[in-house]
This record gives sequence, structure tokens and C-alpha cells, in this order.
Amino acid sequence: MPRRSPNRQRDRYAREGVDLSLSTLADQVGACTVALKPLHDLIAEHVLAADRLHGDDTPVPVLARGKTATGRAWVYVRDDRPFGGPDPPAALFRYSRNRSGDHPVEHLRGFAGILQADAYAGYKRLYEPGRSPAPIAEALCWGHGRRKFYELADIAAGKRRGKHAPPVSPLAMEAVKRIDALQSPAASWVRVVRAMPRPARQSTSRITESQIPRLSRRWLRRTALMSFVKPKDERELPMPRRVRFSMDTRISVGARPGTLLNKL
Repeated sequence: MPRRSPNRQRDRYAREGVDLSLSTLADQVGACTVALKPLHDLIAEHVLAADRLHGDDTPVPVLARGKTATGRAWVYVRDDRPFGGPDPPAALFRYSRNRSGDHPVEHLRGFAGILQADAYAGYKRLYEPGRSPAPIAEALCWGHGRRKFYELADIAAGKRRGKHAPPVSPLAMEAVKRIDALQSPAASWVRVVRAMPRPARQSTSRITESQIPRLSRRWLRRTALMSFVKPKDERELPMPRRVRFSMDTRISVGARPGTLLNKL
């Protein structure tokens, strides 16, 4: 009976005439946890070996005596498939009883790459210059940064609220336009690369960062078409110079100095 708490399993078994104590069912859960721990440790090792991670947390209802408590599920994801990365994707889940910043510090104590996450204050210690083994590079999320501006500039939502709606903010409207202008070239590039077969996707990713602002959508479409026809050798792609494109620019956030969105 998947996704049922031990006490509900006990009650259902009892209706079938099977008497099982709650402690017996809880022991089974504990035994499964111990048996699966080596697999969990391997997943954790693989995820934390990545150069960049996506991190987030979400509230989780937890059964407690006489009430429902709220815990937190933390997830750290590595996935470079959209950019031709050869390593398999994976997600690492961790649980905590609260949202203290001590938890991500403990979860990522051996990680020293790029973390794309929201602006939760609990991550700040990860970015400190004196952190050991090294400070994590902060890559903030455009979706979170844009959200409040969008709410202040949402004309359609204002119409639905009627006379009680706050006025549309011209400053917020301008901010949304500028953010969209930054996101559009990056989104177009990602869509084109995702459409390519793997060999062409990997070779197309080797392009100098200084060329990206000069690439037109027409060039991107032509590159994609030629890649479908001639994906065998990166020298067949119409690139002035074939050098590796910094991975920092592929996460759609300009968080680190020298990345694409900082230069646009």
C-alpha cells in the first residue's frame, strides 16, 4: 500500500483481520531506510560532484501527535542535458524539521560550484568569501526576481480586481521589459540547442562567449538546420572560432562577473 502512513496501514490491515502493531510497521520503514542508504549516498556523491546545482525547498506536512507539523524537503538537482552535458541527471532530496539556514550549509558542505536558487537568506553563508572549501558562486533566479515586478505591472490582473486594484507601476513595467529583453536571446539559444542531436549539441556548445551578443536568430536557425544535416564534425558548423562556451552563461542568469547577461 504505497503512500500510506503506518497508522493508516495498521487500520486497513485490521479491517482485513490482520493484527499488526504500529511499532512493527515503523520498524519496517526504518529497515528500508537502512537498506537504501548506500544508494542514497551514491546519488549524493554524484549530485555534489557537479559544477553547478539547482537548489530549492518546499514545505512538507508531517504527522505529529495530535497535529500536523510542517517540515521542509530540500532538493538539489544536477542536469546539463539541455546543453549537451554527458553526465546523467540526478536529484538529491534531504529532509529537515524546519527551514533553518543550518540545513543547506550542512547539505552542501563539500560543494564549491555554482548554486542557482532563490534569494532565501539561509543560503548567504554559502557565498561568504571565507567559506571552506571555497565560496559557492551565487546564481539568482530570474523567475523570482521578475515576479514582484510582474505583479505590479499586470494590467489584466488589475482589470479583474476592479476599482480596488493598485495602479500599474510604470517603473515595474519598464523593469519587466528590460528583464524580458535579457531573457529572450538566452531562451532562443537554449531552444535551438535543445532541438539539435547530441553530437551537434555538444559541438555547438563550444563557442566563445564574446560571440554570443552578435548571434542573430537567423544564424541560430541556420546552425540548427546544418547540424541536422551535418552533425558529424564540429568543423562543419558555421562558427568563426570553435572554442568552449562558458557554462556559467547557460543557466539563464547573469550572476557571475563576465557572463553573457552581465555584458548585454
